[in-house]
Amino acid sequence: MLSEDFSELCTALALASAAVCRTLSLIAEGHMSFKITQPGDVWTAVIPKGGQFEFGEAVWGAVTRRYLEPIKRLSHEQFRLIVDDTQKFVKKATFTAANTLDSGGEDEFDDLFTFR
Repeated sequence: MLSEDFSELCTALALASAAVCRTLSLIAEGHMSFKITQPGDVWTAVIPKGGQFEFGEAVWGAVTRRYLEPIKRLSHEQFRLIVDDTQKFVKKATFTAANTLDSGGEDEFDDLFTFR
C-alpha cells in the first residue's frame, strides 16, 4: 500500500530510470561492456574511468529531475500499477529465522544482481 506522501518512491523511480538511461547510453556509445566472471557466470560491467563516465549530479542531475517531474504527476493508482507490474521481475529473497539482517551476514544478497 502506498502512503499518502510517496515522494520517496517517486525519487527512487526517477533515479532508477536515469540509471537505466545512463547504462543504455554508455552501451550504445561503446563505452560499457560486460565480462562474465566465474563461478556462477556473474556479469560485471566494465566502464572506463573518468568524470564523463560517472553517474553523478554534475552529469545526470538534470536528467533525473526531468524523469522526476512526470513521475510526480502519476496518480497513486498509476504508481501502484507500476510497482505491481515490476514485482514479477524482482528477485525474491528467502529469509529464515536464522537468516536475518540482524545476523550480520549478507549472504542473501551475494547473488542479487546475477543475470541468468
